[in-house]
Amino acid sequence: MKKVRVGLVGILRNARGHGVQCQLNKKVQIAAGCDVSAAGREQGLKWYGVPMYASQAEMIKNEKLDAVIISTPNWTHRQLSVEALKAGLKVLCEKPMSNTLADSKAMAASVKKYKGFLQIAFELKTCPIMLEIKKIVDSGAVGEIKHIHFLQTPGQKENDWKVSQKLSGGLFIEKLCHQIDTFRYFLGDMKSVEVYHGPNTARHYEVMDNCYATFAFKSGAVAHISFITGLAAANEGLKESDYPKYGHSLRYDFIGSKGSLSYSYWDRSLMVCKLVKHKDGSWKSELVSKKVFKEYSAAGLYESFVYQDSDFIERVWKGKKELFTAQDSYKTMQAAFACEESAKRNKKILL
Repeated sequence: MKKVRVGLVGILRNARGHGVQCQLNKKVQIAAGCDVSAAGREQGLKWYGVPMYASQAEMIKNEKLDAVIISTPNWTHRQLSVEALKAGLKVLCEKPMSNTLADSKAMAASVKKYKGFLQIAFELKTCPIMLEIKKIVDSGAVGEIKHIHFLQTPGQKENDWKVSQKLSGGLFIEKLCHQIDTFRYFLGDMKSVEVYHGPNTARHYEVMDNCYATFAFKSGAVAHISFITGLAAANEGLKESDYPKYGHSLRYDFIGSKGSLSYSYWDRSLMVCKLVKHKDGSWKSELVSKKVFKEYSAAGLYESFVYQDSDFIERVWKGKKELFTAQDSYKTMQAAFACEESAKRNKKILL
C-alpha cells in the first residue's frame, strides 16, 4: 500500500498530538520534520527517527512529501501554508488561520492561486459527539435550531504567546474560533456579532479572560458564548473526573423548535428533550434520552486529533477534496476578528 508521506512542521507542544496520530495511522509515513528550535529537532529525531530540519523550506527542498501538518504559532501560519501550497503539497494547518485577518485572507486566496488543498484544524467538525448531534439535528427530531449556547469556565493559562494580544490575535482568534466555527456549521451565515467583557482577573493576560458574546444569523437564529476565566482552579495533573470538582464547565446547548440537545464534555453526556403539548394547552420539555459516551475520553472528544487527522490523511490518500474549504474557514475568522473589534469598540459589528 502506498503511504502518504507527511512532513511535520513544528514538533513540540500540541504538535505532538498530530505526530502520534500519524504514527498510529497505517496509511502514513512520517518522512521528515522541522522545528526552529534545536530542542524540537532533537526531540523529533527521538520520537520519529526521521530527518529533522530547521525550516520547512529546507525540508521541502530535500524530501519527497505529499502533505504537511503545520503546528506552529499563529503568526507563522500564512508563510508556511503558502510556501507548502506553492510546492504542491496538501496542507493541514492548526487553527486559527492566522493572528491577522489580512493573513487569513491571503491564505484562502493562495488556495485558489495554486489550486491547492488547505484545511484548517477546526476538529469539532470531525469529533464523534458533534457528528452525533448533527445527525440528530438533520433528522428533524428537535426541529429547526433557533439558539445555541456555549459555556466554558477554564483555569488560567501559563504566561506565553497564547495570552499575548498581538501574537495570538486575541481570545476569539486563538481559542473561541472553534465555537464560532461550530455555530456556523449548524446555523449558516452570520449577520452580526456583539461582545461585552469585564476587567481581567488573570493579571498576566493581555487577551480578554471573560466575555459574553451574541451572534445573530441570517436565518433569525442566535448563538451565545459565555466564557469565564478565574472561576476554575488551574491545578496541574487533574484527572478528567476532577475538572468539574475544581469549577471547570464545558458544554453546548442546542434549542430547537421541537426540542433540545445538551452536551457536557466533562461527563461526556448527551441529553435530548422534546416539547410535548399537554391537555391544558401548555408545552413542556420532556427527556427523551441521555447517552454517556463511555468509550471516549473527554479530552479525545474536545481535542479530537485522531478523527481530524484520520480524515485529512484519508482524503489525501484517496485524492479527495477538503472536508471544508479554506474560504469557509476564512468566514469563521472574519467573525472572530469582528468579535475582537466589537469588544474593543463596545458596539455591535455587522458582517
